[in-house]
Amino acid sequence: MQESATGSPAPIFGHYRTLLHPDGSPFILGNSRDGITYKAIDTRLGRPVGLKIISRELLWSPEAKQRFLRNARSAASIQHPNIATIFEIGTESDVYYIVTELPEGEDLERYVAREGPPWPEVALKVVSQVAQALDGFQARGLVHGNIKPSSIIATVDRLGELRVKLIDFDAVTANGIKRRFSLSARAIDSATS
Repeated sequence: MQESATGSPAPIFGHYRTLLHPDGSPFILGNSRDGITYKAIDTRLGRPVGLKIISRELLWSPEAKQRFLRNARSAASIQHPNIATIFEIGTESDVYYIVTELPEGEDLERYVAREGPPWPEVALKVVSQVAQALDGFQARGLVHGNIKPSSIIATVDRLGELRVKLIDFDAVTANGIKRRFSLSARAIDSATS
């Protein structure tokens, strides 16, 4: 078991162990209104995952707990190459958590800060992939509700193409509207071809 600099073990939720930096601090991937996402390891499969733990403040609110679980279940119903997959929803000692795919890469905000603004052709491809992901939500009658550069993971595939995945499902809601983004995604795709 991995231990912190103080000798205490890394927190474990189910069969997911949070990872620590060499100084013993937790490896935090991000903070959102509903909780903190840690880099963790699936101890059964040996693969890295994102482990989101509901905020302590929200544990006292039955409505917040239900929203957390409802958003996770809604997002878990989507299978799409541009949306991070939710592997599990669980509880451990009254702590609610969500386990997600951990896409390799960095969020789009950091990517652009490091690489500079993308060429227009590349930017259109990114926008097209985000539109396709939003179409995946729309096809299930859902809205992501929190699109921002830090909610988009950018990675370069083995062919040198920039690929993106949406993460952070805190604001997923049912939209009640059956309009689709597919026309927009097809229009952007044709402009980049």
